[in-house]
Amino acid sequence: MGALFDLCADSRETSISDVVGTGNGGGIILDGNVVKGKNGFGGELGHVLIPYQSIAGIDGIKPQCNCGRIGDLESLCSLTAIEKTLLPYFLLRHPSHDLARQDPTRPPRRSAVSRIKAIRV
Repeated sequence: MGALFDLCADSRETSISDVVGTGNGGGIILDGNVVKGKNGFGGELGHVLIPYQSIAGIDGIKPQCNCGRIGDLESLCSLTAIEKTLLPYFLLRHPSHDLARQDPTRPPRRSAVSRIKAIRV
């Protein structure tokens, strides 16, 4: 976010960024100014509620965030969400997939990122 701000500091640029990891981080620059919001959380996009019930193909899913909320961006769009919510949901529906046949108690032979890229749902 700091590098992005440096690019926009002398201009009236607008930018929104979201960094996806085990959670979500990022920020908003509006007309060259960092959106701080109340208590400094203006750019905290990870806990913005999204209408997940209208996303096709995930009927019945209940995405719960580590913060306790249901249906925020982080509960569906983070590596934690993939592990805790999305993989279990889709692998129950696709039991013949390679990932469904792996023993979850054994360490993966490939990195989590390469396993995620291998998912074809």
